[in-house]
Amino acid sequence: MIFIISWILNGQTFTPVVPKGAEKPVSEVARSSFANLFMSPYNGFVDAIDISIFVLVLGGFLGIVQASGALEAGIQRLVKNSKGKEVFLIVTLMALFSLGGTTYGMAEETVAFYGVVTAAMVAAGFDSLVAVGTICLGAGAGVLGSTVNPFAIGAANDALKSII
Repeated sequence: MIFIISWILNGQTFTPVVPKGAEKPVSEVARSSFANLFMSPYNGFVDAIDISIFVLVLGGFLGIVQASGALEAGIQRLVKNSKGKEVFLIVTLMALFSLGGTTYGMAEETVAFYGVVTAAMVAAGFDSLVAVGTICLGAGAGVLGSTVNPFAIGAANDALKSII
């Protein structure tokens, strides 16, 4: 899409928005080449290889934990021990997902947990929507309040480099 837009806007000039007091440069749109079109996926991976490897390693870790059954056993134990206090199960799981979100940006990685947590919540007497809310709200709150999230820190570091 950007490739097509670059051909339509070829030669057009624009003034980017800059902070007050800064010099306003004038930029010109240059037509993209077919080589850029075909190399853009590769260049995108090269630019984000650190994030790509991190997601692959994290996926492998979650796969091993799922295959071992340790996660399922832990959640089933929580359900068994929470008879009569099922609401605390929601609080506990939200806190765990929030911890994952704040430490390593666990947002999209929660997909692996939906099956297990949904089964646990239904076994505890809740609806499957409660399970989805527990995961999404817990991980989302953690990511929003990121402390040592490498994705947020990396993005902030890159933004800082572009300013300096």
